[in-house]
Amino acid sequence: MPRRALHIPYSSLWKSYTRPDNRSDEQVLKVEEQVLWKIKKLVAMLHEASLLVDDIQDNSKMRRGQPAAYLIYGISEVINIANLKYFEAGKIALELGTMTTAKNVDKSEASRIFHDWMIKLHQGQGLDIYWRDHYICLRRKSMWTWFSRKQGDS
Repeated sequence: MPRRALHIPYSSLWKSYTRPDNRSDEQVLKVEEQVLWKIKKLVAMLHEASLLVDDIQDNSKMRRGQPAAYLIYGISEVINIANLKYFEAGKIALELGTMTTAKNVDKSEASRIFHDWMIKLHQGQGLDIYWRDHYICLRRKSMWTWFSRKQGDS
């Protein structure tokens, strides 16, 4: 299967992405434009891939005013491309640590942060599914724990 065809479900969801032109992000993060662009690309890939999987898990019919990708391309194809995007984002995290312009980003630290976030995001989604499927009404403290994990926080 041509690589282009493989990415169709993802492309149907993906918003146009251009290099950032707002220097304030670079100043806040203290990284050069090239590094900032990779960070934003990594975050966007993870977000879009998680939406593809989330629509399947939640049996959502619509996403951004369009039919959910799995309804058009099938569950198997959408899960595959979402997983591929997770791995591609992981590769970007490793590249961030090897870029000579990323003086304050260590290769092992970039990888550790990436993997920690992926684990937390999946734990949060898992809690969401468990509570939904078992009809569990959350207490306020549990709700904040879940929300933080779904957002990748601790």
